[in-house]
Amino acid sequence: MSRCTILGRLNAHRLEADECILRELALVDDRQVGCVRFSAFPAESALPRNYECAIIPDVASLFVSTDFGRPAYAQLLPNADLQCAPPSAANASQQSTVLRGAADGSEMGAYARDKNPLRARALLIKLQEYMPAGLVPVIINVT
Repeated sequence: MSRCTILGRLNAHRLEADECILRELALVDDRQVGCVRFSAFPAESALPRNYECAIIPDVASLFVSTDFGRPAYAQLLPNADLQCAPPSAANASQQSTVLRGAADGSEMGAYARDKNPLRARALLIKLQEYMPAGLVPVIINVT
């Protein structure tokens, strides 16, 4: 899987996932094969080795809406990173976030291709350069 958002439970024989969000418990039978990279999943999940992943509580409130057909379906909340578990002592320096945890610094999940965090950062840099002194830019995301 690549750049997917799985809202339900996942049971698989083997798994290879990049930049995915697994919202509920994920169980993989053969954990010796495959890898989970730049993804977010619940701590209780049984997955193959992982690299730069974020741990989230089971059924965490990460999304604006999980009702299919809504305009903001499966889009991440602006404060989704607050749902991530704090880093352990072993990986305290490398805590991934859901909003900027993809390989290129974008968000994880189905909307990774939109590159919203990268575009917002680039816009803020330009606004700092050209805005009149004393004004503070505010970005309002529209679904």
